Amino acid sequence: SFASASRKILFFPNPANREITVMIPDIWSDEKWQWEIYEINGRKIKEGGMEKNIYSRISGLESLEAGLYFIRFRSASGMQVVEKLVVE
Repeated sequence: SFASASRKILFFPNPANREITVMIPDIWSDEKWQWEIYEINGRKIKEGGMEKNIYSRISGLESLEAGLYFIRFRSASGMQVVEKLVVE
């Protein structure tokens, strides 16, 4: 569910500059996850997939202007988590 998922997906550092490490809880590590980064106006500017693993790295954030973004994580089974991401 959305509520339980949002408490368990962690990523760091935040604020970020070049990359972030995403930590998926053990119980979901066999799921295929996608990520999407949105500007605050809702425009999607970056997306990708993550390996079936507890830790994944998202890089290339240095191409983003400094500011506030939203990052959405979606699993193949339909779980969804949206968090704020600050890029320095």
